[in-house]
Amino acid sequence: MDAARFRRLVGEARRLSANGETTQAAGVYSEALLLWRGPALADVTFESFARREVDRLDEERVVALMDQLTASCCLATTTNLSLNWRRSSASIHSENGLVRS
Repeated sequence: MDAARFRRLVGEARRLSANGETTQAAGVYSEALLLWRGPALADVTFESFARREVDRLDEERVVALMDQLTASCCLATTTNLSLNWRRSSASIHSENGLVRS
């Protein structure tokens, strides 16, 4: 995952949202979240130097997801909202070992 690109896209989505451009903001949030293809810094997750950055990126991801959901709610796209929430929460849970067996 390209953290700099993720952060740039989330910043752009927040700017769009603040300007009332909710449809575009929701799309840019989606683009940012699609950059995630697994845990942050998976190659070095257990290295002490990376732990703080992994935690920070994970938190930024959850906040971006919540912001995306807020934008989607404003658009009243409940079907897409429900699907995105299930997909995103399943992804976060499986990456953190929280999957039910």
